[in-house]
Amino acid sequence: MNEDRIGARVRGLLNQGLTLDAAKIDRLRTAREHALARQRQESWVLLPAWAGRVFGPTSGTGRLLLPLVFGILMLIAFQFYQRAQIGDDIAELDAAVLKGDLPIDAYLDSEFQSWLKKSND
Repeated sequence: MNEDRIGARVRGLLNQGLTLDAAKIDRLRTAREHALARQRQESWVLLPAWAGRVFGPTSGTGRLLLPLVFGILMLIAFQFYQRAQIGDDIAELDAAVLKGDLPIDAYLDSEFQSWLKKSND
């Protein structure tokens, strides 16, 4: 109800035209400038709503800290992915060795190791 009364008062004043005295016009101008400044400040915030309480509304470190933390988490995730791929490769190699025609003792033979090194060169 209170909002309806305020809306009716504002509408009535707007319908009157510019018959406001200088003090009221000055108060309206100040309120408008304050609202625009606040809107500009809020439009540049790139953090989620909860981060404003942690980093503060104008904190520059918050804007830098969030992408940095995200980058570190991505590097950690990539490291885990890489280790999983290496584990899969080793498992495939072990399966190929066990399925192969050579006996396992051939891989333990030192002469076979030297033959492999010579054949790769």
